[in-house]
Amino acid sequence: MAVSVIRHDGQTETVQTNVAATTTQAQVAFGLSNFLGSNVVVNVTGIGTNTWQTSATVNNTPVSVLLDGAGNVAVACRPGPTTLQSTVVLLSHNLQQVSLQHALANGLAGQTFDAINCFHRKITGTGGDTGWIRFNNDGSTVSGNDADALQPIPSDALTRVQVDDMLSPAGLTLPVENTVDRAQIYELVIDGQRMFFILYHASEGGGTQQHVMLLIPR
Repeated sequence: MAVSVIRHDGQTETVQTNVAATTTQAQVAFGLSNFLGSNVVVNVTGIGTNTWQTSATVNNTPVSVLLDGAGNVAVACRPGPTTLQSTVVLLSHNLQQVSLQHALANGLAGQTFDAINCFHRKITGTGGDTGWIRFNNDGSTVSGNDADALQPIPSDALTRVQVDDMLSPAGLTLPVENTVDRAQIYELVIDGQRMFFILYHASEGGGTQQHVMLLIPR
C-alpha cells in the first residue's frame, strides 16, 4: 500500500509499505523515505484489546509513533531532540480531502479533536501539549490546552470566516501571534462509518518556524 508522508514544512512524498498482520499483531515496513529515512518499521501489538501498543524504529533507533485508534493515520517523531519541526504525519492512501460544508453535514459539528505533534503528552508520555480543538455547528471553533477539553481559551476561538480562511490555500493570518495557519480536512469512510482527520500547518515568526500537527478525533 502507499502512504503519504507530510513534513513540517508542508512537503509531501509517497512511500510504499509492506504490511504483515495477524489478528493481534501487525508490522509495517516502509520503503526508502527522504523524510523518515530508511529501514522504518512500525509494530502494533494487542490489536483488538485494551492493551494495544505501538513501537517503531528508524535504522533500529526507537522513535515515537502515535496511531489513531484504527491505524489509518499516524504522527511520527523523527530521532533527535523533540521539536515541532521533527513531526512527520503519515496518511493512509484511502483518505479523501473534503470541504468544510461536506464535513459539517456528515458529523464534524460537535467533534473534539486532539491536536497531536511531537510535544503532545500522548507521545511524550509526561508533560507536553494537550491541545485540542472542537468544531461548532456553524463551522466556528473553540480550542484549549486542558486534558479534559472542557476549558476553551476565548482568545483562541475562530469564527466561521476565519476557519474558511484557514482551509484556503492562502491560509489564515493571525498578526498578533505572527502566524499563518493552514489546514485540510480528510475523510475516511469504512462500512458506511465516517471519520474525519485534519492536517494542520502553522508558520510562525515570519516563516522562521514551521510545524505540522494532525488533529485526531477523540
